Amino acid sequence: MAVSWNTKQKLANPTVYFSRNRILNRFARSDISATYPTSSTYNNHVVITGLKSDTTYYYMPECGNQTYTFKTARRAGSSTEFSFAMVGDMGTFGPDGLSTTVGKCASNPLKPGEKTTIESLMTLKDSYDFVWHGQ
Repeated sequence: MAVSWNTKQKLANPTVYFSRNRILNRFARSDISATYPTSSTYNNHVVITGLKSDTTYYYMPECGNQTYTFKTARRAGSSTEFSFAMVGDMGTFGPDGLSTTVGKCASNPLKPGEKTTIESLMTLKDSYDFVWHGQ
């Protein structure tokens, strides 16, 4: 499971606390806290390994104040049907969120009140098993 989140400051060792219950007694960390010249935030990225298949986990990123959940994939070879959402373009964003303008090669910026790709995914999150983000 990969967990990514943004912070205003660079983190020396981004950490995610997790477990199979609400007592988050395990952690995973990395050294990935990166930004680019026009960004106002750092993207932190941690991969959690050694998880059991078809299991619900609770987790909270460092600097977080909310616990989230995810469910791991079924065992390889499972013949149970599944559904997924595929995302190819996350939409138009500015330094702190939705952008109302686009560059020379882009068109159709989102209007205030329109849903971004991630907002649409969240609205429908109970209708698919996982999200695949192709780049």
